[in-house]
Amino acid sequence: MESRIILEDLYITRDPESKIEFKIVDEENNPVTDGVCVIKLNKVSLVKSNIEKGLFSNIIDLTSYTNDEYELTVIYGGNAQCDPTDINVTLHLENPEEESVEEVIDDENNVSIKKLQDASFRLIKWIDINKKLPGKIMINNQQVPISNVLFMLSKAVVHIDNNDMTSITSVDIKTPRVSKENITEKMTLSKEDYVLIAENIIDIADKTGELPSSIDLNDKKIGFMNLLYILATITANSSTEGLLTKVNIKPWKSIVA
Repeated sequence: MESRIILEDLYITRDPESKIEFKIVDEENNPVTDGVCVIKLNKVSLVKSNIEKGLFSNIIDLTSYTNDEYELTVIYGGNAQCDPTDINVTLHLENPEEESVEEVIDDENNVSIKKLQDASFRLIKWIDINKKLPGKIMINNQQVPISNVLFMLSKAVVHIDNNDMTSITSVDIKTPRVSKENITEKMTLSKEDYVLIAENIIDIADKTGELPSSIDLNDKKIGFMNLLYILATITANSSTEGLLTKVNIKPWKSIVA
């Protein structure tokens, strides 16, 4: 039986406890039961480890790797039921953001745009692999509820659009009880479209203390879960020079299919 490694390009902070995690499934999309994986960077073996219930998860010290990008090769040796397989992706390494102990203590609820971008990369990858929305995500060494994350991402989009790179404050916002969506095919949002969406999310949350179940745009409803995925994609791929000119979106059902 054929096997498949579910892994795309990785964006990881360069630190002593960098985590590399991915799934391996068979041709019917079931987790493989066991086997050994080898990770190579630029064709040099980095780690060898057993997988458990289809999951490879390993903490690796990447502080000695100074380049921004490396070719990462994953080799799965197979087992009695599944054939060996391998995959090549790009590992992007980012330096940890420098901040003083006083800043961490005094401003633990203030999140820089840079950290939101890093969190957005991790969030997108998590959704793509697990095909669902997490309840929380780690930011500033804290588990932040996903509703707070959407509010901060909305703020980040507006900040970047205004050339404002100041930190975003994490505040408690309620998650909507449902996520209403009626888009059935791919769409393209202009920068003006998604900035308006972000502004509407902020306005509704400020007035009600709860995130909207959907945002209407041109007679289309984009659901809460998809809004999070879209704004994370925009935040992750924007820079200090500005936002993306447009973003392609698709129905949430097809993202988690």
